Amino acid sequence: MFKLKSKYTDEERAIARSLRPIDDTLFRTMAKDNIPFVEHIVRVTLNRDDISILKINTQDDIHLFEKPHSVILDCLAVDKEGTYYDIEVQASKKGDEVKRARYISSMIDSRYALGKGISS
Repeated sequence: MFKLKSKYTDEERAIARSLRPIDDTLFRTMAKDNIPFVEHIVRVTLNRDDISILKINTQDDIHLFEKPHSVILDCLAVDKEGTYYDIEVQASKKGDEVKRARYISSMIDSRYALGKGISS
């Protein structure tokens, strides 16, 4: 069983104060095995209260090919209907978000959503 420390150093306290939920490290920690938290994010984002998350996988690494870039998902969730939700935290706007989102979606489809020989 994990035991919490009762005393923390000034350095540890400074690090904790500097973290924000949108920071990757803290978000992963908050989302890991925390279905109510992830379910709330998905429901609020999509404005739907009928979504029930069944499974969460944080830092899911998708490698489909030998050399191209892999994708590391911040949080992949699956609902009771088998729909996949990728939650990515971004602290800044760098690069082409639309292109990145489409690439990530295609990787999720290839790995999880599409069966062998099925195309969208």
